[in-house]
Amino acid sequence: MNKAISILIVISLLLLSGCSINPKKTLNPAQSSIDWVDFVKLGSVQYSGLFSVVLLEPERVSEEAAGEVRFHVADNVTNPSYRIQSGDAAYLSKGTKLYQVEGYDPDELLAVESSTHPYGYKLYAAEDARAQFHTSYDKLDKQAIKHVYLYRDEQGMPVEVAALDAEESQTLTDILDAGVVQTSFTPSRSFGDPIYYELVIDTGEPIATSYSLVDDGLQIAFYSSATRIVDDSIRQWLN
Repeated sequence: MNKAISILIVISLLLLSGCSINPKKTLNPAQSSIDWVDFVKLGSVQYSGLFSVVLLEPERVSEEAAGEVRFHVADNVTNPSYRIQSGDAAYLSKGTKLYQVEGYDPDELLAVESSTHPYGYKLYAAEDARAQFHTSYDKLDKQAIKHVYLYRDEQGMPVEVAALDAEESQTLTDILDAGVVQTSFTPSRSFGDPIYYELVIDTGEPIATSYSLVDDGLQIAFYSSATRIVDDSIRQWLN
């Protein structure tokens, strides 16, 4: 029996048994898993959420919304071929208002209300504008620091624990700079759950970069471009 006849027989048996190849079933979108980035699209511009960035001057947020979220993508779209539309957002709820920020190009930056961020807003930036809103700790102008604000994370909510003036801020950054770099660090749970802090450094700009601290009861780690174990004297502002 040659190869062509064998193929015809197989196809005939499939048809007789009621089986067929269903392209939709083979590429079933419902079975797709999509890892969405935290984005929102308004008009032709797609923005993504900024992490470790704080709007220190919430009064700059416009009173009138520039737009709003019309479709919550993450819980409703499983087709990886879906084309993102204006008004779509990965994780923001439908109806979330999108605001402009005075002094910044609306095609570069938007703000949304957020109770989980200091000063009440989360920022979203266009992809080609993201770099300008975050400053590496190692490149920070320490002489320009006016204040440092420390927030403790309590069930996802930021609670202010300290507000340092310029002199105290210099002392704190000296402690951070003297920290010992650790290539690997996992917080201990010997004294219960570690306590996480957000350290916001104000250099006089409306938007500030924030950095993370974690206190596990044994050591305090500062996360920047590298992880540093810092002196216990920093606890004077944490407790």
